[in-house]
Amino acid sequence: MNQVRVEKRISSRKPARTRGEINNAVSGGKWPIDVVDISVGGISFLSASEFAKGSMWLVRLELNGRIVRGVVTIAYCVKHTLTDAYRLGAAFMDLEEQYEVVISRFVDE
Repeated sequence: MNQVRVEKRISSRKPARTRGEINNAVSGGKWPIDVVDISVGGISFLSASEFAKGSMWLVRLELNGRIVRGVVTIAYCVKHTLTDAYRLGAAFMDLEEQYEVVISRFVDE
């Protein structure tokens, strides 16, 4: 039986091949990430580290020369089939308007 994939995202997303970092606000630990795609609602990225579903993190990245920072909640974390990395999806939590504008402009280009 063929299954149709239903898109759950509310916001349009766009591939974004850029690097960033994910931070733990409590410990101050930082881990590099490779951004796969982004929207004002969330971000998908690759990381060498595994992160728990539902955990909250600070994320920082650059889009077209502009810095974007926000708090995210991890929606999923799965082992990537072709690399040693994990693929993660995360939702932005109360993204500041200045960063929402940067992402919206990037997605609409």
